Amino acid sequence: MDSISRLRMTKLFSTLNKLSFKFTKYLFNVSFSYCDAERAAVSVAFSSRISSIKMPLLLSPFS
Repeated sequence: MDSISRLRMTKLFSTLNKLSFKFTKYLFNVSFSYCDAERAAVSVAFSSRISSIKMPLLLSPFS
């Protein structure tokens, strides 16, 4: 993956973070982080006042 695509993905996930914060501000926070460009592995972390759960998700266009 070239640097332009990598930059686009980074912008996409920062936008997702802003949107998810707006929508889930009162319930829980959802954070998206772009981990692996080659396999498009996305780590999603759910955190609430009670507990924190981190789940790695593998997003594939062929799934």
